[in-house]
Amino acid sequence: MSFNVNEFQARLNAVGGLQKPNLFYVEIAPPPWMFKNNGGFLSGLATLGSALNNTTLRFLCSSVNLPGISTLFADVKRQNYGPIERRAYGVVFPNVDTVFYVDNANTVLRFFHKWMQNIVQFNTEGGELGATGNGGYPFEVGYYDDYVTTVTIYFLDETSGFSLRRVKLNEAYPISLGDVSMNWSSNDEVATVASSFSYRNFTTDWLEPAGATGGLSRFLSALDKFQQIRTSVSTLGALRAPTSVADAVNLVSNVGAVLPR
Repeated sequence: MSFNVNEFQARLNAVGGLQKPNLFYVEIAPPPWMFKNNGGFLSGLATLGSALNNTTLRFLCSSVNLPGISTLFADVKRQNYGPIERRAYGVVFPNVDTVFYVDNANTVLRFFHKWMQNIVQFNTEGGELGATGNGGYPFEVGYYDDYVTTVTIYFLDETSGFSLRRVKLNEAYPISLGDVSMNWSSNDEVATVASSFSYRNFTTDWLEPAGATGGLSRFLSALDKFQQIRTSVSTLGALRAPTSVADAVNLVSNVGAVLPR
């Protein structure tokens, strides 16, 4: 049978078209350590808390992968001899990798550094046996319940009704923070930092416009965030070296308009 372009297009339209990977945003619920003020190394960044999560952080996440699933198998023999079969006994969830833009105020780096210090205190400013400036001790390990949180990934599903898919990573925390590459020749680029998250499990649901009470407002709120993020991504993608003082002022103003303080 010969290839038919119209039939191909009709088949795609029947399933709502193909998913666009650039319509997403990420929200990180403030981990419990952020609200602790005991004077020790678990003292949080209270002034950074909700402001970081609700305004800045979702605009600065430029890349994320949705979680996958790997089934664990064991080799068995039905009668203790013969061909080997594989039987499932569990699942494992691969890490979720993210990339964030680095801001001039170092808000993102401060947040992730402090978060990872609350997992394992890597600050040795007081020596390997002495207390650090914030009361912790080198290589002290934090409590699990203090550093895990919920990371939620939203993305637009351009099918009928423009439903939104929501993926929640439960008991998530960063297990690695990448280095920040600096280069004198990178005039038209923005610095980024990669972070990889581990988590206990994840759940997926869809937010429909016509759902339970409050569903429509939640749907419209998410769409509004998508529109803001589209604008911010377009602005960040257009960053270039300014050719004059006025040009520099315009660039800073454009970025300030889409990244609320």
